Amino acid sequence: MRYLFLMLCLILCSCEYSEPEGKWGDVIKPSSRELFFGTEGGVDSITTKGWSWWMHTEVIVEIEDTIRHEDISYILNEKKYLDGEKYLANDAIYIEGSWFTVNRPDRKKIIFSVNKNETGKKRMFIISLDAGDYGTGIRVQQSAK
Repeated sequence: MRYLFLMLCLILCSCEYSEPEGKWGDVIKPSSRELFFGTEGGVDSITTKGWSWWMHTEVIVEIEDTIRHEDISYILNEKKYLDGEKYLANDAIYIEGSWFTVNRPDRKKIIFSVNKNETGKKRMFIISLDAGDYGTGIRVQQSAK
């Protein structure tokens, strides 16, 4: 009986645990997940440690607790290259809303520009980033006038 118990323990201890195939961790690693702007607006940026990620062209916009659809324009990377490297053809590299722009000038940087806030209301937008089955967002907030 002891021999059977010992064999069972050895078998269980020798089993190796591995993450399920296809499960990704944070491969984007943004320097910040939130940016804040005053009423005057301005420009700020974040960097990422990972480079094989993409921005979604859908942007969530909220003004004074009202979430709404923002008519945005965007430019896709039609050249399929960025920094001389092969790149995703359908990846947004520039997004423009009515009061903000988001620009990805290279593989590891995103530049955010926000116009002066003359609405008298706090406003915010979120850009989604994905890599494989991992996703995160960058929240950009601007204070009220």
